[in-house]
Amino acid sequence: MQDLGVLQAGDFTSSALGVNNSGQVVGYSFSTFPKAFVWDSQGGMQDLNNLIPLNSWALEMATAINNKGQILCIGRNSFFPDHALLLTPTTSSTR
Repeated sequence: MQDLGVLQAGDFTSSALGVNNSGQVVGYSFSTFPKAFVWDSQGGMQDLNNLIPLNSWALEMATAINNKGQILCIGRNSFFPDHALLLTPTTSSTR
C-alpha cells in the first residue's frame, strides 16, 4: 500500500478509484471541489484538468483506467452537469 498524497496544498483528502496493469492510478483530490487525477510512479499525481484543452471541462472524478490508458471521468461544463467522459491519451499535449 502507498499513500499517493493530494494534488495541491489545501486539498485535505484524495481517493483512488481505479488502477490498471501498468500501475497507473486514477481518482480525485478534494478541497472545496473535487479534481480528477492520474498517478504513475514516474510523474506522480497529475491534475487531469491540466492535460485537456483549457476551459473545456471541469473534470471532477476519474473512476476507471484501462490498460490502454483510457480514463473514464465525471466532468461538467456550462451545458452538461455531471457528464461521463472518456479520455484517450495522445502522444502530444493538446493544450
